Amino acid sequence: MVHKVLALLTFIILFSMVAGENLGEVSITNIDYYKKTAILIEWEANPNASSYVIYKKDISNDFKRYDITEQTNYVDIFIEDNKEYSYKIAAVSKKGIEGVKTKEIITYTKFYPKEAMDIYPRRFRLGDKITVYFSSKKSKEIKKYRKKNIQKDKNIKKEPEKIFIRYGYNDWDPEYFEKGGVEELMVYDENLEYWKYEMIVPTYVRELDFAFRDELDNWDTNNNKDYKIRAIESNSGIYFVK
Repeated sequence: MVHKVLALLTFIILFSMVAGENLGEVSITNIDYYKKTAILIEWEANPNASSYVIYKKDISNDFKRYDITEQTNYVDIFIEDNKEYSYKIAAVSKKGIEGVKTKEIITYTKFYPKEAMDIYPRRFRLGDKITVYFSSKKSKEIKKYRKKNIQKDKNIKKEPEKIFIRYGYNDWDPEYFEKGGVEELMVYDENLEYWKYEMIVPTYVRELDFAFRDELDNWDTNNNKDYKIRAIESNSGIYFVK
């Protein structure tokens, strides 16, 4: 009986401390996919708070204490493309008492190609479907060659009208394709401003080889090194990382 009374008194005291400092629930003002590389969460300042605790849902689907900040914003850089992330924020009083957690904050990340050549997903396995992206705007080689083309013919457009992908396997091994590779027309994605091509990674591949050209036969061969993605072997199997 004594233990129950003490527990009740402790609860009342702690509740009074929190209520007395008027922490309340943190008011979220903004959630953003910050610079396409991180998740930004912003909230209103609480004059009675000395810091804020960030909770993040982990792979077990539970919210775990993730970080703490004295700022009224938080940037999470440990994220992956095309995934859902959930957070809760709680204010902490100057006495170290944690207030009420916010309701679940759910946000999503997207995939944005970054370099002249990119692949989604950036980590994949044998048999996976991947999308290869190519940017003629970020290709120094194609830009250089088209500039020379335009000097000879002013009717040529600055940006290519078509982009072709040439791909092969295992250092352009002719065992898989005649002349070591195959060429396909890419599709332009206006939202991303990238050309793209979807393909399945064969189960026998240990290296993917890529090169690109425009409709004028100007090539981007990554400065004669080609774009190569090599397999990594581990205890969990074979995978590729862009």
